[in-house]
Amino acid sequence: MCYRQTQVTGGELTAVRLARWRMLVWGLCCLNLTVAAVQPLEQPYASALAALEAGKTDVAMRELKLSLQLNPLHAESHFLLAALLGREGQIDQAMVGYKRVMTLEPNNAVARYNLGTSLLVRGEPVQAARLLNRVTGS
Repeated sequence: MCYRQTQVTGGELTAVRLARWRMLVWGLCCLNLTVAAVQPLEQPYASALAALEAGKTDVAMRELKLSLQLNPLHAESHFLLAALLGREGQIDQAMVGYKRVMTLEPNNAVARYNLGTSLLVRGEPVQAARLLNRVTGS
């Protein structure tokens, strides 16, 4: 899985999500759970990915917000929504999303990097340098 900043193609996202979905299904089968119980939670996220591939950013944002209403701990929804907000110029809201991702996934280097670059955009180079140094290991 290779993310570069927030520039990820829809095809790459779909492949990554499909692989994660297959891992989830395999895990559920091992636990004797049904996939039907999980599908409603994943549906808005899958719809958001489809909307992005179709170039419908507004629909994707709406679906991601719905996904987070259903599952506030879904780090991928937080990350993708933050990336879209950042792309729309809503830097403060994007930063909130990246911080949530880092809370849910403390080792998520991409969220840390995007938060650092958001701080640079906001004119906070010292804080940005601290975060970015943690990403690069400097």
